[in-house]
Amino acid sequence: MKWLPIIALGMFSSCSMFTDVFTTAGEEEHPNETESYLSTGPNTDIELGQDERTLLEDFKQLNDQKVVLETQLSELKSENEQLRSQLHRAETERDQFRNNLAASSADGERVGQRARDLEAKVLSLNIEKTLLEQELLRLRISSLRQQYEDLVAVPTSAAPPKSVR
Repeated sequence: MKWLPIIALGMFSSCSMFTDVFTTAGEEEHPNETESYLSTGPNTDIELGQDERTLLEDFKQLNDQKVVLETQLSELKSENEQLRSQLHRAETERDQFRNNLAASSADGERVGQRARDLEAKVLSLNIEKTLLEQELLRLRISSLRQQYEDLVAVPTSAAPPKSVR
């Protein structure tokens, strides 16, 4: 209890003494630096060592390469899409050609079959015509024989006598 009034008196008498105890040397601010900062703004110049400069240059180069590669990627994607659409059109045309070819082949086969059927019918009609002509010739032959026999038979029975000279 003896020390309590001494401590209280020390706290009230010198607040600056206690602030000096709790602040470190690096935390102290000088009024001219604050005024200088406020008047000029933040200092953006950074002093870099060789390693930091090399890393920064590498980082910038990699970023530049990234931008170039992203541009190339987008160009390649665009070209890929164009090629895919061309391929799709070509496949569609091929399928249409195949369908048309199949339809044409079917039409050709149908026309060929029709031609063969007509040729068979013509041959059948020619055979029938030949048979009819053959029958007609037989009938003519038979008719001519009949006429010949009638002519031969008639002159012998009704023939006038031969005159003698």
